[in-house]
Amino acid sequence: MTVNVKLDTNRAWQNAHAAILGNREALLAIAGVFFFLPSLAFALLYPQPPAVQGAMTPEQAMVFIEKFYRESFPFMLAVTVAQIVGAMAILRLYAGTGRPTVGNAIGKGAVDTLAFFAAMILVWLAGSLAASLVVGLGVASGAQAVAGVAAAVAFAGLLYVSLRVILVMPIIAVEGLRKPVAALQRSWALTRGNVGRIVLFLLLLLLAYAVIVGVVASLLGIVFALILGATGGKIAVAIVSSALGAVFTLYLFTSLAAIHRQLAGPSRGELRSTFD
Repeated sequence: MTVNVKLDTNRAWQNAHAAILGNREALLAIAGVFFFLPSLAFALLYPQPPAVQGAMTPEQAMVFIEKFYRESFPFMLAVTVAQIVGAMAILRLYAGTGRPTVGNAIGKGAVDTLAFFAAMILVWLAGSLAASLVVGLGVASGAQAVAGVAAAVAFAGLLYVSLRVILVMPIIAVEGLRKPVAALQRSWALTRGNVGRIVLFLLLLLLAYAVIVGVVASLLGIVFALILGATGGKIAVAIVSSALGAVFTLYLFTSLAAIHRQLAGPSRGELRSTFD
């Protein structure tokens, strides 16, 4: 039986930050290879489409954006896989057992990624089925208001489920629980009573990142454009944005490791100050 504890988000942040500072060389190297480079390559090969183009109707804009994501999906999937492998490697280094080397952690992280995708596919299938049933009942009622409420309920339900299974990655990497259903059940148990705190923590982290990126990209975009020209400026901004994104992703996953450590107990994996 899992004994739930109250999550201390401030302590989770402090633990994650301290561990990153204590292991910055190895962690930044992994973040550079698995977070920064794939993100930069995607940004350069598939620049984000403009949100609004002068004479475009809403329907034309949707077609334009849909085409962008359809064409970029294979590369986007490759970037996602690379980032998850990197995240699993960081989690193993950060709180695994046996003091693994960086190479060993990456290798095991690749195997962990398969278990993670299997768990997420189960969540997606179950969530899609449940959401379809709820929305379908709303539409079947024939009332637009009821259909709208049903859609909102389905979205809220999917979001809630996503938060309850948010610790699947550290559970797989740290606890070695690679059975998808068991990992999902474990995350559901650990997050009981702490969903609100986890949401607040993630929102604050995301808000801080959005503000920093927005300010830096805006200011440097103007400077780089003046110095390097339009094309050079865009490349420079992409480099800076990808670097900031890599740092944010690093903090995100190390924070998840810190949260998992608190909720699962130190015996399930101590955050390390150093590793090989």
